[in-house]
Amino acid sequence: MADHENPQIPEGINVSPENPLKEFAVLAGGISVAIIAVVVLLSLLAGYLAGYVPFAQEKALLSHINVGWLKTDYKTNNAKEQYLQALADRLSTAMEMPADIQVSVHYDDDPTINAMATLGGHIVVYQGLIDTLPNENALAMVVAHEMAHIRHRHPIVAMGRGFAVMLALSSLAG
Repeated sequence: MADHENPQIPEGINVSPENPLKEFAVLAGGISVAIIAVVVLLSLLAGYLAGYVPFAQEKALLSHINVGWLKTDYKTNNAKEQYLQALADRLSTAMEMPADIQVSVHYDDDPTINAMATLGGHIVVYQGLIDTLPNENALAMVVAHEMAHIRHRHPIVAMGRGFAVMLALSSLAG
């Protein structure tokens, strides 16, 4: 029979000379950078691809969403909404908007000083903004600005990016 010896293993042979917390921080930082890079790339790709969604599809997508908050039942608001729509129609011809993009302007009597462009060519103008603007030219500039967002497809691009980021982060979180 062979003689076997069980040699004494030196202490710390499988231990790194560096602090384990430092190694953990480097690994966690690397994973974080990789996750952020993937989310940013997905966001950029989704934003790029969303710009190619036809406007008719964007409107069809909006048909499944409750847009009741865009509608007004007040007779006083109806006159303002018609005025804003007429202004947008005049601007649409001056801006040479593509024929397939129709802009719908909605009025909200909220005192918020804002206007916004949403999916499907909808623009919301708040009373607070109208009260602060000095004249119709300023209002026309704001409406034209919002129409430019629609023309350049910013709402659908923002939605595509948001959806891609949400999907990526929810898949990481489980």
